[in-house]
Amino acid sequence: MITRLALHTSIVVIALATTASVAHAQLKPGPSGKPARPARQAVPPKPDPTPAGPPSLAESLTGEPKADYEAAKLLYGNSDYAGALVKFLAAYDKSKDARLLWNVAACEKSLRHYASVVSYLRRYLAEGQGSLSEAEKIDAEALIKVIHPLTAALALEVSESGARVYVDDSLVGETPLAAPIVIDVGARKIRVEKEGFEPYREVLTIGDSPHIKIVVKLEKTVTDASLVVYTARPKDEIYIDGALRGAGTWRGTVPAGTHTLRVTAPAMRTYESDFFVRDKESRTLAVTLEREPSKPSAGVPAWVWIGGAALVVAGGVVGGYFLFKPEDQQPQMPVGTVSPGSVQASFPGAPFTWR
Repeated sequence: MITRLALHTSIVVIALATTASVAHAQLKPGPSGKPARPARQAVPPKPDPTPAGPPSLAESLTGEPKADYEAAKLLYGNSDYAGALVKFLAAYDKSKDARLLWNVAACEKSLRHYASVVSYLRRYLAEGQGSLSEAEKIDAEALIKVIHPLTAALALEVSESGARVYVDDSLVGETPLAAPIVIDVGARKIRVEKEGFEPYREVLTIGDSPHIKIVVKLEKTVTDASLVVYTARPKDEIYIDGALRGAGTWRGTVPAGTHTLRVTAPAMRTYESDFFVRDKESRTLAVTLEREPSKPSAGVPAWVWIGGAALVVAGGVVGGYFLFKPEDQQPQMPVGTVSPGSVQASFPGAPFTWR
């Protein structure tokens, strides 16, 4: 302020001296006794106007990006760096002006998120390639060089693709990762998750080396369900997924999913069916076996059995062969009558009824 004031006083003094000199010159008489006119001084040419540079960030932004930008500056001035970060990012998302990334990096630096500072500065240089001055590029590169030792590159080799990778609970990408993750020095929480697998968790202390590599093998999640199988007879054998588990009753656990139950016993029809159980579900299955159909007696042709029972006519046995043979080929046989519950038939050509 003192310098500006002194410069202003000197200008006033010089101006007053020049005015007095001009007035004195005007009073000096000329050869004719009349006051001579002062000599006309040449007017210096006006310099060419300096070409205007590109508009500043504040001049370029309008509307909502402008409002977000102004709010961010206010928050940053009040040391609310997290709030300013949100607003600067909002202004960038709406305007895509790469110069805002410098402000975003400034917020991250104040929050001591050094890996994010490096990331945003590299984006700032890449996206602003055609709009940044050489001085701005030099500043960004110098800041990256200063902050880079405060970070490390973490290479993750994960056994499963499509797994989500988190650093300090922030999602950084899915496997396989295209490049190592740049993370801050200090204690960092690493988490890798994929549906159907047990999550991988580890706390790494970063700082001993600028390059770190870890191998992560995800293990499939094993989920069990409680199962009880009992049968009507104590010697019925119980098989689950082809393996004999017991007889009569079996209690145990099976993995969640679809399984096959089979129950067998001599002279009984085998029972077999699929069933599905969910994780931590309790399930009870009851099975009652049915007897196998009776077999023909020795010496009796198999064709005399209809639906498991013999057809008796007139004290003898009549097979389905005779019942369904064309009428013109049926032999002459006497009419037979039996008690209800059997079959009454007459030959030839007589109708028969079930009772």
